[in-house]
Amino acid sequence: MDIIVAYAVVGGAAFMRTHGQSVLDIFLAITGNVRDRGAVAASEAIEVLLQLFPLEASKLLVPVFSTMLDLLMAKKESTLVSKNHDNLIARVAVQDYDAFEMLIKTQQGHEANAAVARERMLFVVRDLIDKTDMHWGTLRKKLSGMALCAIMARNNADEELLLELPMMLNVLVQVLAELDEEKAPYQHPEAAPAGHLVTFIG
Repeated sequence: MDIIVAYAVVGGAAFMRTHGQSVLDIFLAITGNVRDRGAVAASEAIEVLLQLFPLEASKLLVPVFSTMLDLLMAKKESTLVSKNHDNLIARVAVQDYDAFEMLIKTQQGHEANAAVARERMLFVVRDLIDKTDMHWGTLRKKLSGMALCAIMARNNADEELLLELPMMLNVLVQVLAELDEEKAPYQHPEAAPAGHLVTFIG
């Protein structure tokens, strides 16, 4: 996995254009077929790609994210691996909602009908809520909260989704409280070290 990341960092967008299909094939072969250590390493590599190429990687790896969602819904992965899968799906929802819609509309490699896509969307929401407390550090919790906001903004007419709103708000309040705790030692904005996370959106 480190080799893929290294090539992506050095080669940049040209590497993804030239070798994107190979990268996709590698991650598809790994997802659901390796032990926890390998799955976590793959997730970490994918997260780097999403950070380097937010739109390109989000769409390129939709089949991988869709497979991850299939595994989550089937409860075929450990808690450790499931948390990482949730984190990646949340990042996609935040960075490129079109790619998120593509992954929920694909089930086991085939296009899902509207009812199945909605069921998958609702599962993502509930799973993000359920696993928020399992994430270490505020950053991943913040990502879950932002993903929930993105999904709600696009589906606010869905009555079943609206039933999850109180729990979504609990997640957001929890994240904001943790951010306030991190900000507390700094009495003035200029006192915070460079890059310190002081807002929910920033």
